[in-house]
Amino acid sequence: MSQAIFRSAKLTWTAPGDDGTIGTAAGSEVRYSTSPITAANWSSASLVEDKMPQKASGSAMAMKVKELTAGTTYYFAVRTKDSVGNLSALSNVVSATIATPTADAVTVNSLSALQQAITNAPAGGRVITLAAGTYNQTTTIQITGKNNITIQGATSNRADTVIKGPGMSNSSMDINIKINNSDYATIKNMTIQDSYYHSIQINDGSNYFHADNLKTWDNGEGGFKTTFDVNGINGYTDYGLIENSLIGYTTSGIQSVVEGIDIIAGKGWIVRGNKFENAQGYSAGVGYAVFAKANSLDTIIENNVFTNSFIAMSFGGGAPAHRFSATRTPPMSIAAASCATTWCTAR
Repeated sequence: MSQAIFRSAKLTWTAPGDDGTIGTAAGSEVRYSTSPITAANWSSASLVEDKMPQKASGSAMAMKVKELTAGTTYYFAVRTKDSVGNLSALSNVVSATIATPTADAVTVNSLSALQQAITNAPAGGRVITLAAGTYNQTTTIQITGKNNITIQGATSNRADTVIKGPGMSNSSMDINIKINNSDYATIKNMTIQDSYYHSIQINDGSNYFHADNLKTWDNGEGGFKTTFDVNGINGYTDYGLIENSLIGYTTSGIQSVVEGIDIIAGKGWIVRGNKFENAQGYSAGVGYAVFAKANSLDTIIENNVFTNSFIAMSFGGGAPAHRFSATRTPPMSIAAASCATTWCTAR
């Protein structure tokens, strides 16, 4: 057990083989319960639905168990399946009480100091206030392996604190802020703009991301993009929330496909109370204000305004398709925008 905070726990173990230490097993089954797990009650424990690629014998395995309850003690165990479906004996049973860590707080007045404050953040997390001003950016801000990090502008006016890249036509800096294998990151109350691809990229199983009161503007592809760890160590990037933000472009993006928010294989994302403007590809090319794709599921899009966007919302694509989404009205409105009718519905 390497972390157990807020709503999740991360388990780590060493992969067995398909036959003892030989070969690669067919898969692993992870279960959890609020009572000690035994072979007798294994089937009644809750099954973790996420499926990670099985590694060769002796390799490191990991899984994040999500949607837990803070202050509750959970028990976890693993069994491995071989190529013909046989289950191994029960692993050792580990337990943890889901903690609520307390972050410290600092204020910085440069991007280099911001990066240092992230890098040196304590295990409990850190709230970092970036003083008011416009900060010209040439290097991506990285949040890597750090949980419970908040970056916020100096005031509730997102125009007061601006992170400004070299421009969406300048490939020297691809992304303003990258979040890698870092849960519970929050970015709020600022403007982030002018990068080649994205304002914020949420990668490698960075769960429970929260964006609030941001302006992401004139990024070559889009404001937000999520990815997942294809190697199966950190898993999917789930349960994000993007709200109360302005996401768009002065005229359009510049990449071949533009996506204001691009959710790849994410579960339980909520997009609400935002305004999207000019989600158009270069030279009237394809643009999506919100695109949830590649086996994303349980996406909720509610109470947003879409203006002059080529496609307001799209679900599916990037096979396999999206499994379930809801768009909620009223008061969501769509102005001068179209919707891919085979991919989204409003109800």
